[in-house]
Amino acid sequence: MSIWKYQYFVDVIDLKSFTKAGKKNYVSQTAISQQISQLEKSIGGKLINRGNGEVTPTQLGRLVYKRAAEMLRIDEQMLREIEEMKDSAVLRVGIDSSINKSFWGMMQGILDAYYKEEDFRFSRVDYATGSMMLDKNDLDIYIGYGLNTRSRNPNIGEILLCRNRLGVYTGDTWFKAGKENIIFDDLKGYPGYASASYPCSTQLLDSAGVPDFAREVSMIGNLETLSLKVEMNNGYAFADSRYFAFCTGKMHFVEGLMEMCSLKLYYRMDGMEKEKFLRDYMEKVEEAL
Repeated sequence: MSIWKYQYFVDVIDLKSFTKAGKKNYVSQTAISQQISQLEKSIGGKLINRGNGEVTPTQLGRLVYKRAAEMLRIDEQMLREIEEMKDSAVLRVGIDSSINKSFWGMMQGILDAYYKEEDFRFSRVDYATGSMMLDKNDLDIYIGYGLNTRSRNPNIGEILLCRNRLGVYTGDTWFKAGKENIIFDDLKGYPGYASASYPCSTQLLDSAGVPDFAREVSMIGNLETLSLKVEMNNGYAFADSRYFAFCTGKMHFVEGLMEMCSLKLYYRMDGMEKEKFLRDYMEKVEEAL
């Protein structure tokens, strides 16, 4: 017997109305009446009193209502557990939103070459959100420049994907001569920016070889604002020279500056049911980079 007959019956009793039960289930009042009549025939007894404008269950109806409500809760729980099981088979990957489109293109290439779309769920997140989701087991993998956690979760492992030279991100028209490599003196007199929320961007406050003017860099809350400040104010920002998210400006190298940005893949080590899948995917990503 269709479970919908029990759903309609429970809704009629709960709402005390055939009309309201119909609206809740997007069917007509007539359809509700017909389904409950069929339920009464199959059970062999009257379930609802309809006199005096009131809808109340009969003694048999109260028994059926109690068991039908239990059955519906079990059905709902079963469907929820089925969805959770399906989700547990999906590799949940979070990628730092400070990473550019070329990286996403490589990830899509891996997906197209080796896997099916339904095997993965990609999320674009900032590193604070990605760190939290990984820690709470809402992600299996987080790809970014660091984790925003006070204490290290022993269930989280990491592998180094690549190390890219730190570059200087500027507006399109900052160097009219089109010079690609610059020296620190070229930055003097221009406002510097860094993101407080994305470790792909840095202030470069290391005293070894870093000029004093770098200490005056303004900290920006998000990458969009950082990019806008750089473009509008003829400013600059130090960032990953290969995978920085914004492509509207230009990336330059500073002579003598060899500091590197480390892009890492962080992963949950306690997801045994998809461990082979996870390991295989990590190998594919390492090969691509």
